[in-house]
Amino acid sequence: MATIDGINSPQAGMPVTTLPVDPASNSADFLGLFAYMHPMHRTLDQALHTFEKVLNFAGYIPLVSTVSGSIRIAYGKAEVIGAIAAGALLAVKALCNTDAEQRSRDFDYAAGVAVNYSIHGLANMGRGFVEAIPIINLSCLVYDLTGSRIQYPFEAV
Repeated sequence: MATIDGINSPQAGMPVTTLPVDPASNSADFLGLFAYMHPMHRTLDQALHTFEKVLNFAGYIPLVSTVSGSIRIAYGKAEVIGAIAAGALLAVKALCNTDAEQRSRDFDYAAGVAVNYSIHGLANMGRGFVEAIPIINLSCLVYDLTGSRIQYPFEAV
């Protein structure tokens, strides 16, 4: 994977980073950008991951899954709304950057946040609809056992 040399952040004490680039599109790789995520961002991802694991377990139990599915649908909606809002705020922050290269990287990061978490939220909503139907909810167990679930950025790094 190619890299773009990073530029010092205007924040004191922040290290110089190297951001990954997708050679095909010559733009920043969204998940690669998360390799440099702020520790608070990583903590949030871990909390969301843990919450989903609890919902996963509840989703395997018929009838209980109807409640957990409803919670997951609401959670997915909140995740999509939060992703769009976070992406917008990060884009506004990027506008304030005077360095064109850093501004471009900040926009890529903002887009990555919005896209990644929106997709995750939509997947949670879809799974919530499946969990809400007793017996069909057991298909989620099979899905989880295959290990093909959509991951949070901290899991993929």
